Amino acid sequence: MDNFFPSPSSEDNLDYTPIIGHVEPMVLEDIEMVINALKGGKAPGLDRIDFRMWRAVFIHDKEFILDLINICFKFNYFPEHLRNAKVFFLLKDGKDPGLCTSYRPVCLLPTLGKIIERLFLLQLNKWLDRNNIIHHNQYGFREGKSCDLAIHDLIETIKIRMTSEHLALVSLDIKSAFDTMNWPVLFKTLESYGFPAFFKNFIYFYLKNRRVFYTNDVLEISRPCSKGCPQGSVIAPTIWNIYINSILINDRPDLHIQAFADDLVLLIGGRTARELENKTNLILAAISDKLEDLELKLSIEKCQAVVYRNIASQKFSKRNSTVLNRKPTFKIKNHSIKVSDSLKTLGITIDNKLSWTAHFLTLHAKALFLTSNFNRVVKSKWNMNKNILKIWYYTVIEKALLYGASVWGGALTKNQINRLHSIQRIFLLKFTRAFRTSSTNVLNVLTGIPPLHIVAKAEFIKFRIWVNRSNEYNTIFDIIILDKCVPFKNIPSRQKLINLDSKISNAD
Repeated sequence: MDNFFPSPSSEDNLDYTPIIGHVEPMVLEDIEMVINALKGGKAPGLDRIDFRMWRAVFIHDKEFILDLINICFKFNYFPEHLRNAKVFFLLKDGKDPGLCTSYRPVCLLPTLGKIIERLFLLQLNKWLDRNNIIHHNQYGFREGKSCDLAIHDLIETIKIRMTSEHLALVSLDIKSAFDTMNWPVLFKTLESYGFPAFFKNFIYFYLKNRRVFYTNDVLEISRPCSKGCPQGSVIAPTIWNIYINSILINDRPDLHIQAFADDLVLLIGGRTARELENKTNLILAAISDKLEDLELKLSIEKCQAVVYRNIASQKFSKRNSTVLNRKPTFKIKNHSIKVSDSLKTLGITIDNKLSWTAHFLTLHAKALFLTSNFNRVVKSKWNMNKNILKIWYYTVIEKALLYGASVWGGALTKNQINRLHSIQRIFLLKFTRAFRTSSTNVLNVLTGIPPLHIVAKAEFIKFRIWVNRSNEYNTIFDIIILDKCVPFKNIPSRQKLINLDSKISNAD
């Protein structure tokens, strides 16, 4: 407990005096929307009350829940007993159980607090969007953003810029990012963006006097929390986006910064190898200083870089100054970072040729891991319904193998298609129990499971249509007809409660 939740120091104390701010009261429709969206099966906190119980209370007495939440909002207050978390520790795969660092703490918060958080988040997101606070290059925990979109935008930026300059793609790893967020620095950030008093007060009471409890049949241990994003929290991801937002603000045309939560990626350009090296080292030093201002540190041994050669310089001789003849040296605080031919970011491996070859090599290891789990079920239950196995394949195996296919599935080479066939064949043989000499295409027909490269291409096209709004498929079908219907209640708007008289006179 002391390793993960150390005793607070005097520097961690919040120097803030809340003054009650005005907020529009919540209406019943907002609470109904949040309650109806709650998913069952979630583990409760210390009070052992799950979402199903609160849904039943809401159905029985809606006005009680409405008044309870509006009182919290009226006084800008988050109840103290809802701040306490129940913690347990999970051992990481392949780690030494005798080391504290081999465990991952998991915190469970009271479900009523999560309902209040969701309603607060509705108000917070409206204000953030209205004032355009969160940088557009932050792709994590934001509506309309995703990992696929982050990778797509990064790849497209590389393709455009490498036609005129050399590029360095640097992946930065922040050491224990969510666990080391400094609360006093957070409130300075809120002040700098001009947050209304209601939001500052609510976040203040949300963080103040937080404790985590570890309980078993023998003992109960508690520790105070004085830093970091509360684990299991609904609003913590958005608070993190606000906290890290200043890193993304950039006015340099030769620098592209984007983030997915705490995963930072820099794309730096230079006309020559020396210029690229100097610019990158200066920018890395500046980013490191900015992170230190936020009380964050880089894990330099986990930072990586990939270099892309300028396409135009490839036709020049090696003696030309614009030709990249060697891998440049990049340093952070006099410590070199690894420069390789590929790096992994957001679960996808990007290589220096943008060929996705390195990513396909990683799929074999993933396939072996998935096969071991698949074998346990197939061997233990030979008479298992094949429809269940097919559902498992579609929801677990195919989703894992085709992660990121919306980005890399558009232009596969023959070798890559054959590699996908060989990977899929492993599962098709297990599924059908056919002879090893059976053709892969025959196995696809027998099982009714389409080849992976066709599914990958479909994911790529769907992404181009719905996310990028590409016009290249307009001649085939109408994109507008394929758009999903959005319920009117889910359209962001400023809702106000209107009270009408029971009898209306002079209706004319």
